[in-house]
Amino acid sequence: MSYLFLAYKYLWRSRRRVFLTISAIGIAMMLFINLIALKEGYSRSILRHVRQLGAQMLAIPKGCPYEATALILYGGMLPSSLPDSMLEDVAKMDNVDRFYGLLMGLTAHPNKEKMSDIIYGVTDEIFTMKPDWEIQGPVFGVQEGVVIGYHKAKERELSPGEFIEVGTRGNHYQVLHILPELGTEDDNIIYMPLKKAQMELDAGNILTGIAITLNDIRRIDETRQLIETLPDVQVITMTQVIASVMRFLNMIQTFLLGILLLTLFASALQLLNTLYMSVLEQIKEIGIMKAIGASTAQLTWIIGFQALMMAWTGNLMAIILSFLLKPYIQEAVKAYLPSAPSGSLLYYSLPMFLYSFLFVSLLSLLAVLYPIFRIAVLSPVKVITMEERS
Repeated sequence: MSYLFLAYKYLWRSRRRVFLTISAIGIAMMLFINLIALKEGYSRSILRHVRQLGAQMLAIPKGCPYEATALILYGGMLPSSLPDSMLEDVAKMDNVDRFYGLLMGLTAHPNKEKMSDIIYGVTDEIFTMKPDWEIQGPVFGVQEGVVIGYHKAKERELSPGEFIEVGTRGNHYQVLHILPELGTEDDNIIYMPLKKAQMELDAGNILTGIAITLNDIRRIDETRQLIETLPDVQVITMTQVIASVMRFLNMIQTFLLGILLLTLFASALQLLNTLYMSVLEQIKEIGIMKAIGASTAQLTWIIGFQALMMAWTGNLMAIILSFLLKPYIQEAVKAYLPSAPSGSLLYYSLPMFLYSFLFVSLLSLLAVLYPIFRIAVLSPVKVITMEERS
């Protein structure tokens, strides 16, 4: 009779307790898998948003640089601004290759109460700095109109050439281009010429920021210091943005990982308890098998297979639940992280699942040590005369 069959047979005897153990492992591993998936997915989303920005640095008003950058990446209003005359100052600077000015704001939806549209006023250089937009050359300098994101066009049921109403003044703008679906905030934004956005937002001659690329990236620190000589300006590089976000994410992950390890430890104790109770229930049979020549190693295989079957089944349950609950987990994350990037925040991969199986295998190995020790010191003569215990 194979070790695997014997392991299954003994587990089936205590199937209710085994089911609870598998469920505990499954829930703990689901949290573990999704915590790793969140970090990977969030990192990928941040990098995608940074690439979509099409710049190597941002000149923004003085204040909290990372809050300001998050608002620029994901849409929002900054409490302070820059004069749009600063575009001329940046244009004169050495090592500045390309740049565009932007003004962010919200306007009331013309037809739906309690809803708003995100407006970005931009200069024409944005179209040469965002290759993923698939727009060749300047647009606003050639035609009057707006460029809208994929989801915004779908929401308003618009096609290129049609007109979109923006704000509550009754102004209509021709849709010059609809962006491809990008999986970022660009999908939900209305882009219009900077001057038009200033008028729609009653903002005056101001900017939210200036996105800049350089001729020589090696001189980035020198150029940053030069731009920061302008009044009330601070510069943040995309490397700083990524590093800051990742530090914040690592801090949160460390905190959650501590809680998760406690959960996994409780699951390991549950697994240990189930295995130990199983050994007690099998103790007469184990004694008989030892009496007729079964070695401790052979009995270890039976106990080991029991642990692996429960651990692997629990991990498989965790993987299935992760895929089934992915939309709900993402919504929960976005509800608690209002600045979370758009698109998928959970990234699953085959290596991640293989590591999870390796992890639960090590967990089961630790859980079997004590039951194996008890088997090793059992005396067959004494065990045969013992009453069966549960």
